[in-house]
Amino acid sequence: AAPRQVAALTGLLHRALDARRERLTPLAIVVTKADLVDFHTPAVRARLREPFAPIMDAVSRTLHVQGAFMLVSCGPLAIGVRVPALWMLHLGILNRALELATPGAATPGADRGETARIRPLVEPAERLGDLLTHVQRF
Repeated sequence: AAPRQVAALTGLLHRALDARRERLTPLAIVVTKADLVDFHTPAVRARLREPFAPIMDAVSRTLHVQGAFMLVSCGPLAIGVRVPALWMLHLGILNRALELATPGAATPGADRGETARIRPLVEPAERLGDLLTHVQRF
């Protein structure tokens, strides 16, 4: 049942990404309950990623979608719970700064002061990226 559900979501995701055209877009596949599965076994990791392979392959061939595969656990010992939000924040700030700095780029919702407000956030966002090097990107 899960692979069929992932396939249905993949179709919806393709449409959503097509609607964004060439806008830089972060995409996170977040697997919860990671503490209940032995991810140290290559066969288990491969089987878990298998339903997502078509979307991961498609994203890896684009320049404007940045994908990541993350494992989190909210059990007695929380693991990686903050990582998806931090990764999205990191890319969101850097991508918006890049859009604002690109002459002629579409910048929906931009006002004249937005560039000045986002500029001080770029360096901390870059440092945040240094803390996220363990994230599996595709």
